[in-house]
Amino acid sequence: DVAFVEIAITSDDIINALMEAVRRYGRGRIALVLSGSIRISTDSIREISGLDLDTFRVQDEDDVEAVIPELYQREISCVVGGLTICRRCRELGIPAVAIRTGDETVERTIQVAVETARGIERERMKNHLLRTLLDYQHDGVLACDNQGIVIEANVQAGYFLTRGTSRAVDLVGQPIDELLPDSGWREVAAKGVAKDEMREFAGGLMTVVRCMPMLVDGQEAGMLFLIRNAEMIRDTDSQIQEQVRQNGFTAQYTFGDIIGQSAEMKQRIVSAYQ
Repeated sequence: DVAFVEIAITSDDIINALMEAVRRYGRGRIALVLSGSIRISTDSIREISGLDLDTFRVQDEDDVEAVIPELYQREISCVVGGLTICRRCRELGIPAVAIRTGDETVERTIQVAVETARGIERERMKNHLLRTLLDYQHDGVLACDNQGIVIEANVQAGYFLTRGTSRAVDLVGQPIDELLPDSGWREVAAKGVAKDEMREFAGGLMTVVRCMPMLVDGQEAGMLFLIRNAEMIRDTDSQIQEQVRQNGFTAQYTFGDIIGQSAEMKQRIVSAYQ
């Protein structure tokens, strides 16, 4: 759960360590023990340095222990590697020189780490904002992946689906077919067209459930469900209509105000009423 930024070892770091090994122990047979994550051509280093190098790759302490018998068998005069192999060699009395990272590399890695931390913090703030916005919605919001598994839900969705007996986070990971049986999400996914339906939940709560494709970068990433309280929709529509009436946004004239008496005009009025 914690971001990891590796301090990279460069060719210069390795060459500097090899030069120190030569100064201390001469130009004998040297074992170069590197982590498997280091992407450096040891053949090039061998060719440039002109040293008799045996190269080993290790991933963990078990690999380090497995290398030790090889060092004795090959009559290695000095080991060049990371701190773990060097510490073990010193315990056994084997000459060793640790590869040390240059100051510039450390500074550059710290800069990368700081930018990474800032990016993570920005992402956390954005996620927190989105979560807050979702939870303050009157509508229930539910998202599932292409396999029909819930990947996100807000508080209101938990209320609609479980009448508040489960938290929104408890819905994540559940199949949408169990939470909203016969929702028709597969048909929506196939046609790419949103679908609305009336659905009654526990306690006689009537809702309008909209199922629509969820697109990410133009690609279908699953389904999005919006669950709205039907009574709230009705109340909102009534309030809007009342507001419109109060503001005078109503018809001032009706068909009865038309004074034309021609047969054609009468026919048009009849057609309008029909």
